[in-house]
Amino acid sequence: MVRMIDELPAPRQVRPTKIVVLSRSRVGTTSLYTALGILGYETFHSKQVFATDSSTNMRLFEEALRNKYLNGSGKRYGKEDFDKWFADYDAIMTVPQYFFDEFLDFYPDAKFIITDRDADSWIKSVKNTICELMKMTKSFPLSFLRRTDPWLGAFCALTSTLEQVIFFGKGSVAGIEEAKSDFIIRQKQIQVLSKRANVAVFRLEDGFSWEKLCPFLGHEVPQVPYPNAYNQDHFHTRWANVLRPKMWNATATLIGIILVPLLGIWALYFS
Repeated sequence: MVRMIDELPAPRQVRPTKIVVLSRSRVGTTSLYTALGILGYETFHSKQVFATDSSTNMRLFEEALRNKYLNGSGKRYGKEDFDKWFADYDAIMTVPQYFFDEFLDFYPDAKFIITDRDADSWIKSVKNTICELMKMTKSFPLSFLRRTDPWLGAFCALTSTLEQVIFFGKGSVAGIEEAKSDFIIRQKQIQVLSKRANVAVFRLEDGFSWEKLCPFLGHEVPQVPYPNAYNQDHFHTRWANVLRPKMWNATATLIGIILVPLLGIWALYFS
């Protein structure tokens, strides 16, 4: 079966992948994304996945996840597929956490960054942010509006797939302990990887700074403060700013679909 990634036009050129961030979400990745931008990297992050002008990256992400974890209808993404998807970027975040071993194998010359944190604090953060977002996609009005707007439909579909993957098909409530256990297993793998010269592991509780990041990447320390942490309030504000306009537009479209025929009937009746 033809996959969506196969239908994308071949890029004119593929940037060399210099940095791969293998960190999970809610481990200081948004601040790191900002920091990499300051250092001059073109970075793929969740902001690109959920770009409001297109649903392409959401649909690609869902396809890649389904084909690996959920017996999707096509073959798993290989290096050539990731190269095509991320051709315009030299640093990749968000997606690699779900393709951990693949990215380590596909990009041996890259530098790998992993931010880590205490498992209990990670679960607490996930419950207060990601789980709340997942719950919202299954509740009215978003559960209804997703049917009227392609972007909202792709967003809800990807969020549902992520919930299945992160929480092992049990949902964000029943599967929370499995998610925590998987996080701890990954931490043990990270400890082994930390011995490699091209892998840097930074623990969130120890603080993160230019002085830790720049020597590993071979950069001078910038003359600006390291980006602020991205807390739970920022998370909810960001998603409100993304979803609210989309939901209003979908509502307006729905009203138009219903209202225009009614006005037509009214005009015919009273003409």
